[in-house]
Amino acid sequence: MYNHVGNLVWQAELDIYGKIRTLERGSPQDCPFRYQGQYEDVETGLYYNRFRYYSPESGAYISQDPIGLAGNNPNIYAYTHDNNVWIDPWGLSGKIGNPLPGGEKIFRIGSSVDLKPAEAALKPAGISVIRASSAEEAGQIMKKAFPKATNLHKVIDSGDIMEATVDNIRKVGYDVVENPTNKFGDAHARLIHPEGADTFDRDTGKLKKAFKCS
Repeated sequence: MYNHVGNLVWQAELDIYGKIRTLERGSPQDCPFRYQGQYEDVETGLYYNRFRYYSPESGAYISQDPIGLAGNNPNIYAYTHDNNVWIDPWGLSGKIGNPLPGGEKIFRIGSSVDLKPAEAALKPAGISVIRASSAEEAGQIMKKAFPKATNLHKVIDSGDIMEATVDNIRKVGYDVVENPTNKFGDAHARLIHPEGADTFDRDTGKLKKAFKCS
């Protein structure tokens, strides 16, 4: 968080449940906002989420979803299906991260666009891509996130980085949505297929054509 003159006054990293894991600048109360739509109540340690309170200790709400099963989640105390990519700004029903602007560039390290088993199990299924202005910047972001991954560094140094615009990805039936992570922050996004993992794998030939080698 920055003040009115542009100085950094608060910086923190949240864990998967939205609790402050490391506080790098300021105090927890300097910025009471946590997950989108949440405001920390200092007295209780709970996060006010408009329609109900959320516990960062358990990663769940302390009361049932006021709209019940209409929230599309069988666990009526749960935050979302998948905290890595879904948000719940109103405390009512989860939603996926916002789609990226059509003209934005994304990058994929290496030449594979196949889903790994863990990626296929995500909701929605999808692969990681990097938001950057150039292949060089994308490579530096990856190296910083994985400083000891020597094989990954070799791939980056060889120039094996694919580039595409979000518009080109959408032309072949896929999409790219916001997916911030602890390692990458906002530089990380997820490339998905609206119809799920099976269709994602079936159309990867089209997807590869939407990318170009940097």
